[in-house]
Amino acid sequence: MACDWRSAAILVQVSEGMLGLFCNWLSSVRHTLQIRNDIFVALHGSNLEPVRQSLAALGIAREHVLEGNASVHARTMGNFGGGSFYALNTAKITYALDLLERKNRPIIFSDIDVVWLRDPLAHLARALDRQAAFAIGPDANDKLLRTSEGASQALTQRHHVCACFFAACPSAAWLLRDWRSAASPAVGAGGAAAGAVNEQKA
Repeated sequence: MACDWRSAAILVQVSEGMLGLFCNWLSSVRHTLQIRNDIFVALHGSNLEPVRQSLAALGIAREHVLEGNASVHARTMGNFGGGSFYALNTAKITYALDLLERKNRPIIFSDIDVVWLRDPLAHLARALDRQAAFAIGPDANDKLLRTSEGASQALTQRHHVCACFFAACPSAAWLLRDWRSAASPAVGAGGAAAGAVNEQKA
């Protein structure tokens, strides 16, 4: 049975330092592209009450605001490429799995610095195989890194998981569980390099 991508839930991550970026992303998705799918926001940070209030003012339903382990949420996105950065990237796997299992709906995860030029839902319905469990959106940085003089070989071979699409099916849930298991041990144990490898090991 084909996945109904039109019913997909959209998952993003936001901290107190990312509200401006989220407002821009939300305006583009809601007003420019006219996408009305449910948006779930995973919160991160140590001062979350102002963020909750801002999300409510933006029309994000309280039941769509996700909060989890405090030790994960105390981390920030500021340390790009470091242990805390990969801890948050691992957290998004857990959120996506939880939503898929609780809501039994396709899940679209997007970083809020990913620009949506067109509605991806119709494209997913056309482009993905009827039995496809997941897809990973390409990152323009891949091409830039491959053509930049002096770019390291290890970096150019890495996937950049900024947008992920998971169908509402058991194999997608299995993939997310396996990915989470592969990623979680690296965070805090082997530093940024181990986090980078394990976060994308699956």
